[in-house]
This record gives sequence, C-alpha cells and structure tokens, in this order.
Amino acid sequence: MTQHHQVRFFRNEEFATRTLAQDLFGGWPPTDLLKEAIGATCHSEIFVGNLQNSFCVDHYETDRFGLTGSCRISRSRKGELVLFQELSILRSDKRGQGLGTKVFHRQIEGCKQLGIRRIVMFGRKNRLEWGYYVLPRFGFDGPLPKETQKRLPEHFQRPITLGKLFETGEGRSWWKQNGLALPYPLSYKIEVGSGE
Repeated sequence: MTQHHQVRFFRNEEFATRTLAQDLFGGWPPTDLLKEAIGATCHSEIFVGNLQNSFCVDHYETDRFGLTGSCRISRSRKGELVLFQELSILRSDKRGQGLGTKVFHRQIEGCKQLGIRRIVMFGRKNRLEWGYYVLPRFGFDGPLPKETQKRLPEHFQRPITLGKLFETGEGRSWWKQNGLALPYPLSYKIEVGSGE
C-alpha cells in the first residue's frame, strides 16, 4: 500500500494558495496528480504557497530515493500554464538507475492532466546537478551561447540550439565532455494530442 502525505501550506498561505489553484487549475488538484506534475514521488512531503501569483511547490523525500525539488507554476504572457522547475536533485547513490527518467515521464503525464504546456529548467552543472547534459537528453532545448558555438569542432554544422547538437551521438558526446552550465533556462514543450 502506498503511503500518501498531505499537502502543507507555507506561512499561513492556505487561502491565497487555494484561490490561485482555482484560477490556474479550476480547483484544487488531487495530491497524487500534483506530485506527478512536479516530479515528486508518492512518498514526498509537499509544501505549497502563493508567491507573486505563482503556485510554489517544494517537495522532500529523504528516506527512499532522496529526491528533492522546488518549482513554480504560473501563466505565461500567452496564457499557457508553465512549470518552472527551480531545483530537482536525486541522491547520488540513486543516479544512473533510470529513476530520473521514470519520474520525468510521470511528470509529463501529470502536467498534461493539469493543463501545463511547458516545463522550464536551468541546465546546471555542478557536483549535485547534471542538468546541462541530462535535460537535453530528455528533450529540453534552448539556444547555444555564441561562445559555445565558437568552441565546436569544425566538422559540426554550427547548430544554434542544444537540441540540434543532441541529434547525433557525436554531438551528445562532445557536449558531455565540453558543455557548461547554461546562463538561461531550457524549455520542454508538452505536446497535447492523440496520446491524451
């Protein structure tokens, strides 16, 4: 049997957060669906709040997988729901086992059900985060900085996006060895269509 934790509110923000959820989602989202959409596990503790009309969610699960994350959900200028994943860290002893991929695929399905059409995340590179390499493998894309384009080997076609560079094994390999943390967020467009 799965253990489900209740949602907790930041700093007495329950009324403002519930009001925002009504505006964004048409009501309060089921806890399990919210956990999926933010990339949390069913064992995660969830904390929510309203910060400048963004539905803010932090999740912590330290025992089983060590998955921690923080995100904001808000409307873009075009009116679409966007999830900005500020942080997502998987404990180092759990990496390389496919858990991140499973969580991400569940996250996409949860986002679709909540009406979220884009996930935005920084491609960080440090001892805890490998987003600079992992995110493009999942389909996140964004422009390559001009400095990076200048450093590419001559035989590359000078791709202007990270997605184009990742179309070949050689491009992925070059980026894994030479890529840097990106100064801007990468974006993943959630396709809505016949799979729904």
